[in-house]
Amino acid sequence: MARVERTGWLMDVYTRPGGELVCWLLSEDGQRWLLPMDFPVTFYAAGSSAVLRQAWRFLQGRGVHLSRQVRRDLFHGERIVLAVTVDLPGRLAEVHRRLAQTFRCWITTMLTCRWRFACCPHAGAAAGTLLL
Repeated sequence: MARVERTGWLMDVYTRPGGELVCWLLSEDGQRWLLPMDFPVTFYAAGSSAVLRQAWRFLQGRGVHLSRQVRRDLFHGERIVLAVTVDLPGRLAEVHRRLAQTFRCWITTMLTCRWRFACCPHAGAAAGTLLL
């Protein structure tokens, strides 16, 4: 895909019903751009080794990426945690809630992301309309 650079105003950012994050950009030349974004979100669960192992098994096969990491906690120093990465930000609340309800573990959310925009001008831009 060819790289396109645009300068403009960010008009809206939201998640679609499927959980994908998108934003609308109004460029300086008046074109409207719908920008689907890759925005994986990672949160961390800390607890005993047994609880983290059970949480790993519980989340396996549910469309999330899991890894064991060592993170620094403000009050407890370095801790072994379960890193849970959700590819679709719209799914974060559901996965976070299920994990917190099922296991008594300490959970924190830290946003980690890589921005990649797939730009496609909105079909209505040529007609001077904007659908938000």
